Amino acid sequence: MRAFVEAVFEGEDLPVTGADGRAATEIALAAYRSIETGTSVALLHEE
Repeated sequence: MRAFVEAVFEGEDLPVTGADGRAATEIALAAYRSIETGTSVALLHEE
């Protein structure tokens, strides 16, 4: 949180992007889906 606030106040780039957050969420959801189904879950790689 501190890095976010400092970046905003100092006008710097954020250390973590929205795309980073989305990727982390997709990984977590895939892990849950894999646990529920007992199978592997493919992740789509986007840049």
